[in-house]
Amino acid sequence: RKYNLKETKSTKYPVRTRLNIIHSDATLILSPLPLTGGTALTAKYARKEGKALFTLSPGFEPRDLLALKSFLASRDSCRLNVAGPRLSQWPDARNFAMMALSQIFGLSQFFSSNHIKASSKLQEKGKKTDAWHLVFSIAEMIKWRFAQP
Repeated sequence: RKYNLKETKSTKYPVRTRLNIIHSDATLILSPLPLTGGTALTAKYARKEGKALFTLSPGFEPRDLLALKSFLASRDSCRLNVAGPRLSQWPDARNFAMMALSQIFGLSQFFSSNHIKASSKLQEKGKKTDAWHLVFSIAEMIKWRFAQP
C-alpha cells in the first residue's frame, strides 16, 4: 500500500465524501460556480464539521490563493482534501486542477502544456484516465517540491 489508504465499506459517495472531510484538515474545491451535486455536498459537510473550506473557480485571481496559502503556511502538516465535479460533469477539470495546484504549490515545471496535451490525447483515444492517478502524481510532486532545499 504505497499511499496507506483504506477503502470504505460503503459504495455510496456521501459516505466517502463525509469521511474525506472528517479525515482532512481542510478542503479545497476546484469547480465552476454554483456548486452542485456531490461538490455542493462536500462544501456542506466541510461547514458542518467546522473544517476550513476553500473554493477556486475558473477565472480566479492570484489574490484568491492568499487565504489557502496562509492556512497551509501556518501548519507543520496538513491533510488537504481536494474535491470537485466528475470529469463527465466538467471536462476541463483535469486541466484546471493542474493549473490551480501548480499555482498553489509552485509546481509549474511539472505541469507543462505538453503534459496537459498528452493527457488530453489519452482521453480522446478512449484511454481511461484515473483521477486517483492524477491526485497521487500531484502528491508525489508536492513531496518532491518541499523536499528540495
